[in-house]
Amino acid sequence: MAFYGGNFEGLESEFNTAMQNYMATLEFEPEYVQALDYAITQGYELPSHEVQIAQNKAIKRLILSGIWDTYDLFYLLASDSREFSKINLKSPNTFYLGES
Repeated sequence: MAFYGGNFEGLESEFNTAMQNYMATLEFEPEYVQALDYAITQGYELPSHEVQIAQNKAIKRLILSGIWDTYDLFYLLASDSREFSKINLKSPNTFYLGES
């Protein structure tokens, strides 16, 4: 991609990264989108986009392997959002992890 009429050094790389992240969002599994929607309705801070992509990939692999359907609960504690990591991703409105 070429840019004309100004100094846009580095812009192409940033644009490509943004487009890759956006395209990855379009491919999020419905199961993960359900958890994101729940977090939004609760006013929770969402994980960064990079973490969302990684978490979605993990869920997608579990779904494709057939393991996802065997779980009643599933938490991804490796997150940059403390609140989001406490959501039961298998069923977002149930079994929220509390703190003691």
